[in-house]
Amino acid sequence: MLAAGAAARLPLGRDLWLFAELFAELDPARVRYDLALEEGTETVLARYRFRPGALLGIEL
Repeated sequence: MLAAGAAARLPLGRDLWLFAELFAELDPARVRYDLALEEGTETVLARYRFRPGALLGIEL
């Protein structure tokens, strides 16, 4: 898996920080979870290969 991101922190007080993070993950392998049924198989869960994301929070 490949991952990249950027983060920023802003002080709000003496021991209080606001932070933001943007990131993206790229998984070269396709991951699927299949369920075997009498009629065949059914995909229960399939992860995306490219997954962007964002975090926003307060750090103490």
